[in-house]
Amino acid sequence: MMRRKMDFSASSASSPNVSHPLKSLLWLLLSLALGGMARAAGTDWTGRLAALEATARSALNDTTLLADQYAFTTKINRFNTRVADLQNENAAAKSKLDAETEPLRALEKQIEAGSARIKNRPDGRSSSEVSRYNAAVESYNRLVDKQRTLAGKLNPRIQAESDRLERLQLTHNAERKTLDAEAEALRRRQTAWDTFSRDGGDVRYQNEVNRLLADIRLSPGNGTQYRDSLLARVRTLRRTLAEWAIARSSTQPNGLILVTAQAGDEPMCFIFDTGAQAVTLPQDLVRALGWQNRMGEEESVVGVGGAKTKGRPLLLPGLSSLGQTVRDVSASAIATAEGVGVDGLLGQTFLKNFRITIDPRAKPQVVLQPAR
Repeated sequence: MMRRKMDFSASSASSPNVSHPLKSLLWLLLSLALGGMARAAGTDWTGRLAALEATARSALNDTTLLADQYAFTTKINRFNTRVADLQNENAAAKSKLDAETEPLRALEKQIEAGSARIKNRPDGRSSSEVSRYNAAVESYNRLVDKQRTLAGKLNPRIQAESDRLERLQLTHNAERKTLDAEAEALRRRQTAWDTFSRDGGDVRYQNEVNRLLADIRLSPGNGTQYRDSLLARVRTLRRTLAEWAIARSSTQPNGLILVTAQAGDEPMCFIFDTGAQAVTLPQDLVRALGWQNRMGEEESVVGVGGAKTKGRPLLLPGLSSLGQTVRDVSASAIATAEGVGVDGLLGQTFLKNFRITIDPRAKPQVVLQPAR
């Protein structure tokens, strides 16, 4: 009996069928292996994403800390000014009351001196001594009567001033207690932020979000429902972080201007920086966009506030921000994001194409018009 040869030629390997049981087995094993890899990767993505989302809920729910600290400082300054004004008022009121009560204090000194004169009664053997003593007693009694009359007139005034000072003290103590409670609440909020951002933790957090975005986008199995749902969650998280950063910056006196932008199909958030020589964005985002092969050799680039950093040059096919789009924008891919919710800088390689109007009180704060 002749053996039947199994046909594994390319023309018959496009799909398994019942007539080739070995091919069906191979396809099944391959499908199981790929499915296991996808599930393992998906589990890792799920855990990473859940941790990042939990951090956003716990550590990044405070957009007004800096504004509240500034407002509290203003409140403290006003409180101290009121205290200084009240001290001056109280000093003036005391001087006035001292002048009004000076006659009373003078009488009290006279009464004290008169009391000393009548302290020792004469023994009665000398009529002249008795007469002088009786005269001293009468003088003393007149002083006491005069002191009582004057005190009766001044005591309501003294009591009113005492009551006023007591009310001021009570008000001061209540305000101070409220301010102490506000200061403690701000201290706890600052501690929470410091704990999160210590040693660049805020930047590492944003880098991890961007890295997860890249890992999911570049993974095998593009288009699967599970992968796409995770990708949508990461993009939602990035959008939430950008909104948080913009809201936080907008509450700061003289804060950075943050703007949204889009390169490829990914929304981004940039610091509007006319002093930056180029647009910058983190390398993880470049990788997420699939442009990692466009990056050149590392070079120096001017960043925020004129500080120099290292970046790899690349040409963005297009960049949109503030209602304007520029094609073929020179950019620099830097190692890290700028901070939570902030991807990079919107610098001169984009901005040089426009006339710029900035009004911090307006919305939007920045208007771009094509340069003539």
